[in-house]
Amino acid sequence: MIARPTADLYQILDLSYDPNEEFAPHTDELPRISIVLSGQLLETAGDKEEWASAASMVFKPGDLRHFNRFGREGARLVSVAFSEEGFRALCDPVENRSWRWWHGAEAAALSVEFLRALDRGAAPQNCLEAVIDLLAGLSPDAPGPMKRPPSWLTPLRERMQDEFQEPLPSQELAAWLDLHPVYLARVFREFEGCTVREYLRRIRLRRAIDRLASSNEPLAGLAYDCGFSDQS
Repeated sequence: MIARPTADLYQILDLSYDPNEEFAPHTDELPRISIVLSGQLLETAGDKEEWASAASMVFKPGDLRHFNRFGREGARLVSVAFSEEGFRALCDPVENRSWRWWHGAEAAALSVEFLRALDRGAAPQNCLEAVIDLLAGLSPDAPGPMKRPPSWLTPLRERMQDEFQEPLPSQELAAWLDLHPVYLARVFREFEGCTVREYLRRIRLRRAIDRLASSNEPLAGLAYDCGFSDQS
């Protein structure tokens, strides 16, 4: 995995640290989300500290002064470092994003989902979709579950059914609905049980299976017509 700048909004960084390495109190300058891939670390900010291990995740404001000590095996992290523009554009302004760690099954599931999304494609738009979904999953101050689906969910589903062959990035859909992309991603997951990307993938897969069952079309052409960029 390498650093991937995406339209000056953020960089995805692959970071390795030596066994027992320590960093004196410092700031990272840019706000970031980090996922621990392996190893352990202790992070201290003020009078609070957190021990983290594989699949733990953290959000840190750029101005957070903190100290790090890494375990006897060192550690490897993947970080999403936001530019000021990227933070304003992608982080929902209604949320109070302060220093916070996530551990356990929920953090592990989000970590795996994010890393798989990166592995499926290094294209900037694919990475951006993965970052939006990650932010939606880590929303710290999200309100409780809605009792009723929002009015915009039905036209959104209809558009996705009609235009499933198109990329339909979350930012485009959010702008169409006059919503913040992370808010859209979070609420969509709440009611549909999956991300926008996964919902589109399921539509494409169903359409491809239906056509496979009723025709002898070449697989490559069928996959292209159903919105897949390759034969997978």
